[in-house]
Amino acid sequence: MRIVKSIIRYLFILTASTAVFLFVLKEMAAAGWEETVLDLIFLLVLAFVVHQSKLSKILIIKEIPAIAYFSCAFFSYSIMAFLFIGSPLWGAVFLAASISVFIFLKAVMRRKGKRIGFNVFSLINFAVFLIALFSFPNLGHLSYDDMDREKWDRAGLERPGVNWLAKSLPMEDGFQAIYPMGETELVKRFDPYMIHVIENDAVLISYERRKRIDKINLKTHSLQYFFREGGRRPFFFLSPDNKKLYTGSFYDSPPNRKMFEVRVEDMSMQREIPFGNALNGEKSPVFNGFRIGSAIGEQKYVCTFQGDIFTLGEGNKVENSFTSASWGIYNHFSFSQELNRIYAPSFPWRLYSISMRPLELKAERFLLLGMWTVPIVKQNEVATNGAFSVLILDSETLETKRKIYTGFGIRCLDYDPMRNWIYVAKYFSGELEVYDLGSGEKIGELEVGPLLRCVCYSPATDRIYTGSSTGVLEISPEIFSK
Repeated sequence: MRIVKSIIRYLFILTASTAVFLFVLKEMAAAGWEETVLDLIFLLVLAFVVHQSKLSKILIIKEIPAIAYFSCAFFSYSIMAFLFIGSPLWGAVFLAASISVFIFLKAVMRRKGKRIGFNVFSLINFAVFLIALFSFPNLGHLSYDDMDREKWDRAGLERPGVNWLAKSLPMEDGFQAIYPMGETELVKRFDPYMIHVIENDAVLISYERRKRIDKINLKTHSLQYFFREGGRRPFFFLSPDNKKLYTGSFYDSPPNRKMFEVRVEDMSMQREIPFGNALNGEKSPVFNGFRIGSAIGEQKYVCTFQGDIFTLGEGNKVENSFTSASWGIYNHFSFSQELNRIYAPSFPWRLYSISMRPLELKAERFLLLGMWTVPIVKQNEVATNGAFSVLILDSETLETKRKIYTGFGIRCLDYDPMRNWIYVAKYFSGELEVYDLGSGEKIGELEVGPLLRCVCYSPATDRIYTGSSTGVLEISPEIFSK
């Protein structure tokens, strides 16, 4: 009986710790590192208070300290793993520091007749991570913006076939953003997050934290932008005629949630479309954070961070809605009117296929670390990324038809229908890799810059557009054919 109780206890602690850890990851994505650390510190303080009080003898409540320690351990070890991936040297230094301090304390406490265990080791790891976070802010944000730029110069970016639309240069207080017409701006971070090309006229660029959307004219190289208050990551979508742009407040709370309609011609605000007070059938807020959308005719599709999809009809009233079983549809919804599908990866382990008319779940499957989907209409396929490969799936059933091994670190994909190529953006290595979709053969690669968040191919210009911390590039696919 004692063994059964122990098993139940440890399963409860593990389940609760995993839930807290997933909440922390969500908080990290939504609110940033600083608030995440404060949440964990609050959890540790709560654990200490419970441990020192009479509540420590009450069933379930007495397990709070163990849950707190395990949650901090999961978080600290995951960060250590990220550090190893992005910067093996610093990852090794911090892990070695944690182990060394633990061994030293254990030896000292043994001489005093006391023992220390996993909880102390977890706290040491968390403390070392905090030291790294405050001493090296670039590590805390998984940002490698201050990497040696000579590496990227040696990569051969200054050559025919590669054109800078925007370049960032490291400065003492941030980065200097340089645009084609010579405009410069001192920014705290340069972090392109989403790129869209309007025919052969202009490129639209949004950023992770700059809260604005840039429009660079491809003919005149002039710069216009729309500044949006409230929340990071200004996702956007366009009307079918490309004359209107829609973006929204990602993290704002009711009643501030709204969608902005912007005139693309001069990037000026046309109107605000409030939807923060709309309620669903369960009387809870409909919109829990604008993510991305699409417009087909007068109907708009709006997707949210927590996995809800809504259609807005005439008068921008909610007509239909769909809620997935997962709370964290993290990154990229893709829409295909031809296939009548919305593809939604639910990071870190699900992929959903949803019909657009009506909004109904058609298929779902397990997908580890999937963040991006690209419909391939003529072949009735959809490309998505797994943990270490690009998966080519059946557009109806989501069954795997073939795999293209690429290695770890895929952030974004796009498809080139003229050559049947798939473009793969590697976040940490900063490499743009090109593969033949049919054979799976690697065509080539180009180091374009660290924190490579987005890649976009435009058939109208026959160019590839990438956004990293070094800048926004316009690349000719012909450089991979040589």
